[in-house]
Amino acid sequence: MKSFWVLVSALFFALMGVFVKAGSSAFSSAELVFYRSLIGVVFTAAIMQSAGIAFSTAHLRGHVSRGVIGCAGLILYFYTMKILPLAMAVTLNHTAPIFFALIAALFMRERLSLAAAAAIALGFAGVALLLRPSVSADETGGVLIGLCVGAIVAIGYLFIRSLGRAGEPEPRTVFYYSLICAVCAGAWMFTGEVHAVSLGNAWILLGVGICATIAQLALTRAYKTGKSILTTSLTYANVLFASILGIVLWEETMSPLTWVAFAAIVGSGILATAATSAPKAGLRAKAARAEASQARTV
Repeated sequence: MKSFWVLVSALFFALMGVFVKAGSSAFSSAELVFYRSLIGVVFTAAIMQSAGIAFSTAHLRGHVSRGVIGCAGLILYFYTMKILPLAMAVTLNHTAPIFFALIAALFMRERLSLAAAAAIALGFAGVALLLRPSVSADETGGVLIGLCVGAIVAIGYLFIRSLGRAGEPEPRTVFYYSLICAVCAGAWMFTGEVHAVSLGNAWILLGVGICATIAQLALTRAYKTGKSILTTSLTYANVLFASILGIVLWEETMSPLTWVAFAAIVGSGILATAATSAPKAGLRAKAARAEASQARTV
């Protein structure tokens, strides 16, 4: 059942990408992020109310930091969907685990295992294939922006992990993330032209917000039953769904080398996730054995 919810999440994140790409000609990236976040605020507030979760928090600074960084990443991500094929934009977003492994090694003094090093090398080999000389200048810029998105998402992981360790409930974390994204994106979009919402384009905004919220809730449900490498690996079905939708809806075609690059990046992300998760799993198992030993001696 856990696998089912991960696949639901991957499908709806891909569908969100479809609405973002469809709406990129009518709205700016900041506008799309604003409306997506606003809908998320409404949904998560309702969930918190029904679950009896308080809105007050002792970790506002952490939520604000995560929200501001996340908003910047989301705006850039939506922009890559506008200028790149959908599958390519989604694949680059999934470089986050590679950057997380790199950040953990360089700045958090975590030991870089052989598997993590191999994942980083494989991931950047995939990126090098995407940046080969035959790629157009527009796509090269989009790929570089997509890599920035992956790095920003990886930094966001650090704040999410910190908030989780502080005991923040997931709905409250998602609520503040959506709220701060709405505020930041709203401020950003008013620096340029604000496009009118009409009956003819409101469905795009609703599609972005509803699909993103369903995807986030499904992913939360999947991880509730216990995080595992299988669950994380299945999130990469997002790339598959985005590829199919891009081909069907926009007849996006890519060279065989591009598909090889996608495979390298996806494989490296799964390997990086496994490498960074293994030490934590080992520590948890060691702690469980120690507790069991103490119980037997008592």
